[in-house]
Amino acid sequence: MFLLSVLAVAFVGSRVPQASVLTAMSVAELAASADTIVVGKVTSTTSAWDPSHRRILSTIGIDVEERWKGIGPGRVVVVQPGGTVGDIEMSVDGMPTFTLGERALLFLRGHDRFGVVGMALGKRSVHWDADRAAWFVESPAADNVFQIGEIGEIGEIGEIGSTGKLHPALVEQRSSLESVRAYVRSLTGGS
Repeated sequence: MFLLSVLAVAFVGSRVPQASVLTAMSVAELAASADTIVVGKVTSTTSAWDPSHRRILSTIGIDVEERWKGIGPGRVVVVQPGGTVGDIEMSVDGMPTFTLGERALLFLRGHDRFGVVGMALGKRSVHWDADRAAWFVESPAADNVFQIGEIGEIGEIGEIGSTGKLHPALVEQRSSLESVRAYVRSLTGGS
């Protein structure tokens, strides 16, 4: 009986590695699911424990440079699970990462505090290409690595096919900000 109790405690106390499974979403699906779509610059990132001290939440401040859908102020606040407080880090596979000063296209859900639609799929980094003298939107795979297949096997964004098997999803290539803006506005009825 003692051995069984020890094994039960050891099994319950152990942690099983897990990975996030993301449903592939096209830009059209992201736009339809978003309350707000913006291009903005990350101006602040902070992490803190939630009120119950059970998980860490990150709060990201973004100054809006362009609003393609929705109404609101010139600043949005994104809140998502994960972050670092002191020596403790909580990470959530598939969540977007934000860096101070970076510029990004964001598909957001919410009204006062926002979440990113489609996890990391709803955040696209925006970079200046000096050779072409234009801004470009990167595919989500350029910013994030997702786990597919066996635990610990590094892959790309995955989707579940018609047979029910998980396989790498096709992602859009790098596109000019101008073309993405025109496409999203055509989907949302924006000008």
